[in-house]
Amino acid sequence: MDSLTPTKGWSLAAGKKKKKKMRLFDANNDGRLSVNELIRMFDDFFESHLQEDDIHSVLSFVNLPLDDAGMISIQDFVRADTASIRRFLLQLLRDNPSKLSRHSRMAWINIQTQQSKDDVDLLESIERRVAQLTQLPKSVVSGDMEMQIVHYSPNFTNKDGTRGGGGGGHYTAHFDSLSPTIDVPCCHTTKGRPPCRPCRLATILYNLSDGDGDVAGGHTAFPLSGKTQEECSVEAVEAWKISAASRESSYCASTGPGLRVEPQLGQAVLWYNHNLITADDLGKGVLGELDRSTLHAGCPSWVARDALTDGSSSLWNGTPGK
Repeated sequence: MDSLTPTKGWSLAAGKKKKKKMRLFDANNDGRLSVNELIRMFDDFFESHLQEDDIHSVLSFVNLPLDDAGMISIQDFVRADTASIRRFLLQLLRDNPSKLSRHSRMAWINIQTQQSKDDVDLLESIERRVAQLTQLPKSVVSGDMEMQIVHYSPNFTNKDGTRGGGGGGHYTAHFDSLSPTIDVPCCHTTKGRPPCRPCRLATILYNLSDGDGDVAGGHTAFPLSGKTQEECSVEAVEAWKISAASRESSYCASTGPGLRVEPQLGQAVLWYNHNLITADDLGKGVLGELDRSTLHAGCPSWVARDALTDGSSSLWNGTPGK
């Protein structure tokens, strides 16, 4: 399956509603948006991975110039032809799918649907090794196992044969789980039917190839790794998302911030998506608060991914396009 279609789209709501949404991306509340803030806004609405030149192209298309400080007022933007902006960006993403926040090919493997005994034996052996690695009860890591196989190819090309923006296949910085304070059920309890949220205790990533040592070498980047709890607060992470540091070219670079895990064939990388439960978490389920230092990104690679749930279901990978 190719994740080539944006799923949110740009809202064509009335002016007041548009302004309210745009103000969410106005970091200093001055009524204007910078190019980085526009990138963050469009990336959120269109699930895209745009570059600065894309912003200049869309603004030029609807005759919206930036001011001398490189900003555009929210008022001017709301008055613009936002329907044309939406059509322009959707066409841009159709023609250049590497500009999506996730550009990959993927497949799903469920132990319950395997007909080959060899395949079942292999998946069961992985379950046993996961249980041994995590020291979690078998009820958490066995049963309805679903594994996602993902290919982030470095060789995706645009229609004109050129390499696309964003460096080919990738998955920009994201979380594998969400805060338990969000009052919607876990997706593995609703079979993925919305509204729901991913409840992933831990993630295990298996590398199915070796990296080649450069930016497109299949690294898994953790740009906030090593930061303090205060530096990973909700407000701090939102500020990071509209900064230049949040661009893939920054955190996937060899000199980028945080941690980059270089792939080695057969290697497994385990991380826990939530903090330990505190007294304040009692009665809210078995997951503690989201550990925001687990924000991570996939630089181009072949990978397989498992995600352990809170125990209500054994292994969970979410829905295609996660």
